[in-house]
Amino acid sequence: MGHERSHNVPFTDFVRHKEAMKTPCINAGLIPILVSLLDSTNQELLLHVGRAIGRICYDNNDLQEQLVAAGVITSVVRILSAYPDNEALVRVNLLALSNLADLDTAKAALSKTKVAEQLVLQLRQVNHHEKVEIILEVLQTLAENDALKLQLAEAGIQDAVTETLLRLQDSSKPEDMCSLKAASDLIVSLLLG
Repeated sequence: MGHERSHNVPFTDFVRHKEAMKTPCINAGLIPILVSLLDSTNQELLLHVGRAIGRICYDNNDLQEQLVAAGVITSVVRILSAYPDNEALVRVNLLALSNLADLDTAKAALSKTKVAEQLVLQLRQVNHHEKVEIILEVLQTLAENDALKLQLAEAGIQDAVTETLLRLQDSSKPEDMCSLKAASDLIVSLLLG
């Protein structure tokens, strides 16, 4: 029992320290500076900026709204379009979309981009279960918006999901079962409404 407590205290201290470090970054005006760096063509810089923004804004709706208002959605979609073969950069941007896609303001901003085309392209090219899950999660959230649902249909989401289901149908791996369920849920969402 005492052994567990000694491991829990440092972890909670770490979490508090991590949260406490966000406030000085925000107060120093780091968010607008980071957002402006998203215009770079340096992929390594984009990767680090994306990670920093993700860590600062994770699970913070106010900061996420600030990012959307600052135009981060356009940058994320541009980066996905410009560097579709850079796995690490794509993953960071997919995670950003995953964190932001629940916001109505983000959905409105995404409806003015070509995000549907990029997500369908990524779903067709994906070869790792974690990335499949992230893409399907984002697609599921976007399918709640009628304008985005139409864009997804025009981008060929139905074919991409069918291809994904065919690739995974004979697998018995738990992670593939989760992806199969997510793909099935997405089909239902696309058909409803």
